[in-house]
Order: sequence, then C-alpha cells, then structure tokens
Amino acid sequence: MLNAIIRWSLRNRTLVLALAAALLVWGAYTAQRAAVDVLPRFAPPQVVVQTEARGFAPPQVEQQVTFPLESALLGLRGITDVRSSSIAGLSTITVIFSGHTVLAVDRELVAQALSAAPPLPSGAGPARLAPPTNAIGYVYEFGFTGPAFLSEAGQLRARDFAEWLVRPRLLAVPGVANVTVYGGLPRQYAVIVQPHRLRQYSLNLEQVIAAVRQANSQGAGGFFQAPNQDLVIHASGLVTTLAQLRSSVVTARHGTPITLGDIASVQYGTPPPIGGATIDGAPAVVMQVFDQPGASTVPVTQAVQHALAGLATHLPDGITLRRDLFSQADFIADSISGLRTAMWEGGILVVLILLLFLRSWRGAVISIIAIPLSLLTAILILTGAGATLNAMTLGGLVLALGEVVDDSIIDVENISRRLRHSRPSSAGTEVVYHASAEVRDSVAHATFSVALVFLPIFFLTGLDGKIFAPLGEAYILSTLSSLLVALTVTPVLAYWLLARSDLAQKEDTAFVQALKRAYRRLVGATLRHPRALGIASAVGAIAALAVLPFMGGAFMPNFAQDNLIVHMASAPGTSLRDNLRAGEAFERQMLRQPGVISVAQRDGRAELGEDTTPVNYSEFDVRFRAGKSVAGFQYEVNAVTAQFPEFDWSADDPTSERINEVLAGSTSAFTAKLFGPDEAVLQSLAARAQHLIATVPGAAGVHVARQAADRQVSIQFDRRAALVYGISSQTVTTAVQTALLGAAVGTVYQGPERFPLVVRLPRDVHGSLTALQRIPVAAPAAPGGVSFVPLSTVARLSIVPGLAIINHENGMRTVAVQADLTGTSVVAVIRRHLAALRLPPGYYLTLSGQFQGRAAALRRLLGIGGLALAGILFLLYYAFRSWRDSWLVIVSIPLAFIGGIVAVALSATPVSVATLIGFIALFGIALRNGIMLVTHFRHLQHSEGETFGAAMILRGAGERLVPILMTALAYGLALVPIVLAGGRAGAALAQPMAVVILGGLVTSTLLNLLVLPTLYLRFARPASPPPLPA
Repeated sequence: MLNAIIRWSLRNRTLVLALAAALLVWGAYTAQRAAVDVLPRFAPPQVVVQTEARGFAPPQVEQQVTFPLESALLGLRGITDVRSSSIAGLSTITVIFSGHTVLAVDRELVAQALSAAPPLPSGAGPARLAPPTNAIGYVYEFGFTGPAFLSEAGQLRARDFAEWLVRPRLLAVPGVANVTVYGGLPRQYAVIVQPHRLRQYSLNLEQVIAAVRQANSQGAGGFFQAPNQDLVIHASGLVTTLAQLRSSVVTARHGTPITLGDIASVQYGTPPPIGGATIDGAPAVVMQVFDQPGASTVPVTQAVQHALAGLATHLPDGITLRRDLFSQADFIADSISGLRTAMWEGGILVVLILLLFLRSWRGAVISIIAIPLSLLTAILILTGAGATLNAMTLGGLVLALGEVVDDSIIDVENISRRLRHSRPSSAGTEVVYHASAEVRDSVAHATFSVALVFLPIFFLTGLDGKIFAPLGEAYILSTLSSLLVALTVTPVLAYWLLARSDLAQKEDTAFVQALKRAYRRLVGATLRHPRALGIASAVGAIAALAVLPFMGGAFMPNFAQDNLIVHMASAPGTSLRDNLRAGEAFERQMLRQPGVISVAQRDGRAELGEDTTPVNYSEFDVRFRAGKSVAGFQYEVNAVTAQFPEFDWSADDPTSERINEVLAGSTSAFTAKLFGPDEAVLQSLAARAQHLIATVPGAAGVHVARQAADRQVSIQFDRRAALVYGISSQTVTTAVQTALLGAAVGTVYQGPERFPLVVRLPRDVHGSLTALQRIPVAAPAAPGGVSFVPLSTVARLSIVPGLAIINHENGMRTVAVQADLTGTSVVAVIRRHLAALRLPPGYYLTLSGQFQGRAAALRRLLGIGGLALAGILFLLYYAFRSWRDSWLVIVSIPLAFIGGIVAVALSATPVSVATLIGFIALFGIALRNGIMLVTHFRHLQHSEGETFGAAMILRGAGERLVPILMTALAYGLALVPIVLAGGRAGAALAQPMAVVILGGLVTSTLLNLLVLPTLYLRFARPASPPPLPA
C-alpha cells in the first residue's frame, strides 16, 4: 500500500505540490492565530464555595458554617477531594472532581447540595459559588499608586474607582471570570454612636439600629391610574447622602425629634481591614484578573490592556496606573518567540549540514520544505481538535524534529545515491520510485515503533497525564505527518529537483569520501575485537544506569518566568499595618537589586477572592528584566529575605506554584499533612514534624503552613450577673459586634455603586483589654429609661490562644508542614526521620508534592513501558521475521542512554518528568536508526545478493554512514539553541529534554555506527528470510 501511495504521488505531481503549498499556507496561518497558553488544561474541575460570616472567629466559622456545608458536599458523585479553610469571617470550601466530569454539571450538583444543607446561623451566608477560573491562576496584575494614597480621602477615592469603575469594565471583557481588588480603603456609610448621647436620650443600640433601617427603606407603590394612562409609582426612602442620614429621626422627646445627628457622628468610614497592598514600598491598590476555563490567555489579556488604556485617560487626580506588575501573556509570548527563534536557528544549522554532506542546494530545499510541512500538518490537526499551542505541544514538536529530519534526510540521501549509481538512460520517475520504496517499509516500521515508545505517556494519570499527554500527541502526529510527507511530497520534489538535474553524474563529495574511508578503517577494527567492544559497552551502560537514581529529581523543572512569587509570614496576631510596613521594607530592598522592575505586595485577602489568608501573610509579585537567570535572581531574593530573619519566607515561579497547589493543595514543593480530631494535638505533632524535617540536609524553608497558634480575645457571657441587670446574651453580642465590627443595617446606593451602611461605636475601644471591658451594654432602667453597664460586668474577658486558620481535607482537620527540597533522595531521608514521630490513635500522616507526581509518573512509565517494549519487539519480528535480529536492535539501545545521563550530570539538570520523556525520545531515535541499519543489512543480502560477512557489514554500514551522521548532526545542532536557551522563557520544559537528547545522540550515533554492526556480524544469521511486503 505504501508503494502504491508513492506511485500515485509521482503520477499526480502537480496536484501533490498544490496540496502541499496549500497546507503550508494554511498551517502557517493557523499557527499564527492558534490559541496559546502556558500549559495544557491540567487542573481537574473544581468548584469553590465561599460563605461570609461577619465577626465569627475561626472555630465558630468551622463549627457553624464549614462543618454543615462540608457534610452536605462530601457525598456528591465524582468528588475526589474536599478541602476547606476557616478563617475569621470566612469559610472557603474547594470541591475537587475527577477529570472526567463536566464543570457546568459539577457546579449544578454543588448548588443543589448547598440548597439542601442545614440553615446557617444569623450573620453567616449565604453560601455562594465563586466564579470558575482558569487552572493557571491570575493571568494579569496591575495597580494604582500615587500621591492620593497619602490621605484617607485619597485611598477611599482610589478604592471607589477600582471597585466601581475599573472592575465592572474588566468583568465585561469576554473571557474574564473574576477581578479581585487589594488595598485602598473600602468606603462605608458609618453611623458612629456616642454612648454618652445614648444615656442623655435614654436610648439603646437596638433602637438606633432599628431607626437607621427605617431611615433607609423603600416599598412597592404599584400603579397610579390617571385618566388615560397607568403610571408606575416609585416610592423610595433610600438615603443617598450623609446629610440625609444625619437628619433621619430616631425618636421624639416631648415633641422634639431626636435625629441621628444628635446622637451619632455620621461620616464615611471603613470596615475592619482584611487585606492591603503596596507597590514598590508605597500604599497602592493592586488588582488581579482571572480568565475563564478554556479562554485563551493572550487575547483576553490584550482586551484587558485595551480596556485599561481607555480608563487611563480618566484617572482621578493623584492616581497613577501601573501596568507592569505581572502578565502571563508576556511569558507565553516570550516562550513562543524563544522556541520559534531556537527552531529557526536550528533550521539554518540543518540546512548547512545538508549542504555540507550533499553539496546540493536542491537536496537542502527538499528538506527545508518537508520539515515545516510535517510540523505544520501536525499543528493543523492539533488545533482542529481544540488543543492549544503550549509548552507541551511545542515540546512535542521539538522532540519530533529528529524523526522529521531523519525522514527527509533518508529519502534525499537514498534518492541521491541511487541517481548517482543509475544509468543515464534510466527514467527519473522509476529511479525515484524504487529509491523511495527501498527505504519506505523500514521507515514505516521505525515510525510505528517510535509511536509505541511514546505510548506510556498516554497512560499517565492525574496531573502528569494532563500535562504530558499533549506532548505525546504532538510528537506522534508530527512523526505520522512526516511519514505522509515522505510518501507523497518528498518523491515529487526529488523528481523535480534531483532526477532532472545532473546529480546522476556527481560522486560523493571529497568530505564524504574521506569520512567513509576513515569509518571503514574504524569499523574494521571493531569487527576484529567484538569481545572488547561488547564488554566496554556493557560496563558503560550499566554504570550510567546505576548513577541515574542518585541524581537530583523534581516533578517539573522551574519555569524561566520573569516573575517570582515571594511569600512572607509574620507571627500570628501581627496587625495588617505592621505586616504591610515590613513588606514595604522588603520591597525597598528588592528594588535595589539590579534588574528588578517592580515589587507588588498583597497582604491578607481580597473581599471577592478565593484565598483565605490572614493579615499576617503577604505575597509579593517580583518582576525582573528578561534575560536574567532565574537561579541567579532566586539567589538575590534569598539574600534579601535573609535580612528579615523574623519572618518565614518561600519563593517560586507562578506556574510551578500553581502546579504545586493542584498536586498537594499547597504552594510548596513538599508537604507533610497531619490529620486528626484535636487541634492542640495536631499543632504539637506539626511542631515536632517541622523540627524533624528541618534536620534533613536539602530541606529548606520548613514551616507550619499558616495555621500557627494565635492570640485571641475570649468574651464569656456571665449569665448570673446578666440576670441581675436583666440583660440578654443577644444584647451583649450586639453591643460587642457594634463596638468592634459594626452592625450592618443596609446599603446606600449611588447609581451602580453600593456602600454598606453600618452602626458602630467609636474605635477608641481598640488598643487595650481595659478599653474593651468598658464597652457600654444597655440595661433596662426605670420605665422608659435606659442605663448602661460596662461589658466586664456581664462578661469575662481574657486573652487566650487560638487559631488564625483551620484547614480540613475530606472532613478531617489537617495541619501541613511545608518545605522546599534540593538534592537527591531527600524525601527518603525525610521518611526515615518522620518514622520517629509517634502518632496517637486516630491520627495519621501523608506526604505529597512534586516528588509524588514524579514517582507515580516514573512507576507508570516503567510499567507501561514494559508492555510497549513487548509490542515493539513483536513489530520488529513482523518486519524482520527473525527474533534474533529483533533482539539485536532492542539489546543495543541502552547504550544510547550513556550520553544522555552524562549530559544530565554535567549540566546539573534535575531528573524531572521532562528529562524522563527526553530519554523516551532518545530510545525512539536509537530504535529508529537501529531498524534502518539492520533493514539495510538485510536488503543487501536478500535484494542485492551480498554474501553475509565482514565485507557486507562494511558496505552496509558505509552506505548508512551519511544519513546517520546527517541526522545526528542536524538534529543535534537544531537542539543546541534550545540547550543554550535554558534561562529563557519557553525553554523550561524543552531544555531538559534537549540536554538528554543532545548528549544521547553522541552515544546513539556510536551505537549505530560501531556497536550494532559488530553485534550483527557476531550474532545474526546469514540466511534470514526476507521481510513480508507492506
């Protein structure tokens, strides 16, 4: 069938070339317009449920909000994990589904479960579903800063602008899922009641709260029926200004109205802070943009930037827009550009190799057309199936370059050689046909064998499967496209460019003739000493494979982004103001480092965000100039953080951090999770585990993850004392809530803007426990009168230890100990150290993180790889009809790994899943070349009548010398720019694979040119039957 395709192509040359030209144009157009992203869609479907509980302490949030909602969600179909965090005033539950569900259906299931959940306590809820966002996290970050932030009024104005003008405008951009706001001062209308005025007018807080509600109300008026028309009645008593609030009546005394202005200060206020932001050491508003699942990051970011450009012309006075904080689209563009540049550079080197060996620009032109045509055909199929162009698909295209280059070189070299050896009178089409058909079966068998080599990648599960399967798809599609091009386009181009030229009268170039003479002498020597060559090869392979397990490992290599996320955790209980001030000092120190563009701090959490972080926790987006080494910049960050030893620090690139979160639910590369019912026991176990892990060499930044003990104020209602004064517990809680948090009594509407309306006491109650004890609590007095007693009279106040955040996983309390790992076998040492941790009954420990993904991927690759190897062996037997020849190809392949392992060791490249896939590609290259060489030996015996022996081996190896060297040099030189681009964006995944392949090409070439001919002469049988026709 394959020969029939070649024959048809040569008979329809014009049609084939026209279709090839159309494919080139269409493919180039599609590649330019294809959706691009950092990684494939790797995160499983997840639904985030958030429930506000104003004023609730973390244990109250856990018991009264998180527990009942978790119980309603845990039994849903398709759930793999349920993770939750309870902090002061907020419960966040993340429901993670298996990768085989549909997000829209998952959200509907969660919504139904929430509707059936028990009712939440007063002041909590309702539970709401957070907007669905892309797995990679926020894609764009910008901010506002300037002199306006030096005053409270300016910060109020900046926050209003960000929340009510910028955020709605960006949410209207197609593809945007959510926009969060940090910093500035959120505005509220505050009625600040003066306790002495309440005594003066004999009023209590409940009366004031009721009066404020009544002052800001509206009702449905219905219709007014005029003689000829019905008019809608708009009856509104809503307040819109502070003056209207001040003049609102509370009650009357002796016919004189008492207004809110008489008993309270009515003004703009701010809620208790839950977050803040700074940029380059100055107060700021920072905003993050999240895109929707399936949205293309680059066009979404461009649309957001276009919208910001329009808003930038209407900025309030004293406010400056900062666009340079973070952009995922910049990293994507740099990645694509970097790989495109590397591929162009590699392509030029390939052409030079072809010209050097063939001394024919015509042959080079054939390869120049065939290589991009094969890759663009693969891109057309991928994009047609809905895939994005990302680091993994581009990595697959890079890996496939070896096979694509080999396909074009094999055809061009064999056709050129046959034309040189043909009679001048021979028909060009027949020479091209027979030359192509001669190698076609072996190329097809090699292509399908290499496809089997990549089969294990498709059996990876979980995160690693979602990330790396697109690489395998791109690789296999590229090799199959290359086979199709070799069957159709290459013979036609060879007819037009080679068969009709004077190539038939040309001999090998002087360079090629000298190479062949030297090679014959070398291979002749190895044929005379097979035992020494075999022992040396075996020792080298065993030594290299023995070293591999001791090399440093990681699940994924670090991404060469121009950003780092730096985490800072201060002591629990640290105020927002103090934490922001410490962050500003860090920002100023970072800005002194060369190459730093900007540093933006996000402290605590955003009102509309998914994070549950307390105010003693900050994240910094540090952006530095392109071209700076990530490792070097990490060193500079570590040097700066060392100046602040009182804080816990960690840092990583944004993409790696998000992968860690999906793997283990944390931002660190390694997490030890302790599970159990009692929080005090968990905290004690976590502290001991932290100490044990910290003693392991290679474990850095060891800390208990955001769950350390905190100091809290406990207010216990004294029912016996309250009975004396006739005070209920609700009166006490209302007084405390109003004094500290403010009682939410409504909303003030100003066009599209909405501001909370609260009643509270002056904030002079903050600052000391004594001031808290003096909070006035209303008590009944003489008929119609009100008296006040201090809070300490009816309640006991004390400072007690508590928790800033309580985490659950699948309904169980959990405390995580996190660390960053460097070096080899660190996890194994940690396991041995943690074995000394004695866990009480009902408690258990799990380890998770990048190492887990790497180990699982390695086990599955090895397991499925064994089956793939068996399949390859049977495919080789089908091709050769000889088990002996099939085993000769298989047994010699491990020698190719020697160079790859040496290259990994010399370059200090961690053994990640990316390097393991590089070894798989190397296996495919060695397998392909072995098949081609053994097939040529068999062709010489069965088709050309050569007698089996050293002369036949010398001739066959000599004739395969040029295509093997051309492929190795062309592919190797094509990878050199990628290897050298290790610190550039886009090379994070391709570079480790390129290092392995480039090193392996050296030993793989030696294998094919020296070892395999010697093994074939020693072990092959002279009378092997011919292969079956395809």
